[in-house]
Amino acid sequence: MSTATGPDHRSPSADVPSEATSTLPPGPARMAIGGRIVPGRVLSPNVEIGFAVFVPTNPDTAAPAEGDAVRLSFGKGGRFSARSEIVEAEGGHWFLTLPTNLGPAAARRATRQPANGDWQFLTDDEDFTFESEVHDISPDGIGLLLAPHEPIGSAGRRIQGRLVRIDGPTIAVVAEVRNMRRHAHSPDWKVVGCALHLAATDRSALAAFIAEDA
Repeated sequence: MSTATGPDHRSPSADVPSEATSTLPPGPARMAIGGRIVPGRVLSPNVEIGFAVFVPTNPDTAAPAEGDAVRLSFGKGGRFSARSEIVEAEGGHWFLTLPTNLGPAAARRATRQPANGDWQFLTDDEDFTFESEVHDISPDGIGLLLAPHEPIGSAGRRIQGRLVRIDGPTIAVVAEVRNMRRHAHSPDWKVVGCALHLAATDRSALAAFIAEDA
């Protein structure tokens, strides 16, 4: 049976690195299933088991059956473009396979790819000198790989620094801490999700570098 952390059986995507499971933008969403629309929200994918979770707004909503195909819409007025399948639905948490065919808006918000050791984040912050390998990267955000003993502060903290690529280019950024999760394969390590604030020209340059690495 289910537990608070998810179904007992593992998804085929359970061994996918955590950056690859970040294909689902968490937040308000609607589910189209069996001729009905169910409002709710999606949670960040569980990087340990590779499932996404949909929480209906009304906890008394009749649960779908295992194997039912569903479509998802993200944000206000979004199209039902993402397709998924019910893995298990019990109580207020419905477990889904990681969605495919994400619409353009959702994809833009979620596009991250492994940094593969090509990027580092450096800072001369007054409070501390911080250096970290970049775990995953997009033009809008980065995940910083953080050792167990290294502090970084709470959500909302802004850290002025530089993204440094292995072959030399450096881009000035401000990294705003948004969330923290355990590394999928090294639980003692953390991945700190940060939004990037940078000049439009630098964002375009970063996007070009990332496209080269894709």
